[in-house]
Amino acid sequence: KGCAMRAVLSIRFAGPYVSVQDAGRAGFARFGVPQSGGMDRLALAAALAVLGQPGAAAVEVSLGGLQLDCLEGEVSFAVAGGGFIVDHAGQKGGSWQVATLRAGQRLTLRRGPWGAWCYLAFAGALAVPEWLGSQATHSQSGLGGGRLETGGRLVVEGARVVPDRVIPCPAFARPLAQVRAVLGPQDRFF
Repeated sequence: KGCAMRAVLSIRFAGPYVSVQDAGRAGFARFGVPQSGGMDRLALAAALAVLGQPGAAAVEVSLGGLQLDCLEGEVSFAVAGGGFIVDHAGQKGGSWQVATLRAGQRLTLRRGPWGAWCYLAFAGALAVPEWLGSQATHSQSGLGGGRLETGGRLVVEGARVVPDRVIPCPAFARPLAQVRAVLGPQDRFF
């Protein structure tokens, strides 16, 4: 088409700890800078890989959830991680899917039957700040891509549309019926 595509999203609601994350900033611990990055690095990597964007930044969504309205453009997205409920353009489904958000549509991610984190990756680049070579949000300072705030905006540059599909959910992502534990010196804290 010759022109750069972008999607503009309004953050209708962002729960606590919803932030931009990537693989983190390695190599700065000697300066007192933690790596940061996603809580569930495998799910983060899966959401980005299915869109062909390994190493990019995505939105980490906590149990508080997230609701976005697409104001302009269209962009495909992938959701991977915990078993969150995905309500997109009036259709309800689960995590581990790729779909497209278009102007006038709403996307809601909320806690589901299992898991504490999910990742919302976009087919394009999040227009967010970088700090020390990474867009991962440092939770204490807010530096990096930053926390998503209700009433804010999120811009995806170079937005692309890819075919909708279900992402195969790896066995490690499903909840176990039984968890084995060994008591230790801190067992009184559980």
